[in-house]
Amino acid sequence: MSDSAFAPEVRGQAKAFSSLLARSVREFFNDETNRKQFESWYEQKYGTPYQWKPIVFRILGELGE
Repeated sequence: MSDSAFAPEVRGQAKAFSSLLARSVREFFNDETNRKQFESWYEQKYGTPYQWKPIVFRILGELGE
């Protein structure tokens, strides 16, 4: 049994949507102006500078998940 919250007939659509969303977010933050605006917003909201962390992408299932 799968751990997906989506019905089998819409899992493909959910996966496609999540890929599109991730790409859109990546493209947004590739723009330096957008990053600076986010950093400014974050510091105003939380009182500390945002610490950028590298992300490691992996495919679900490759570690036996």
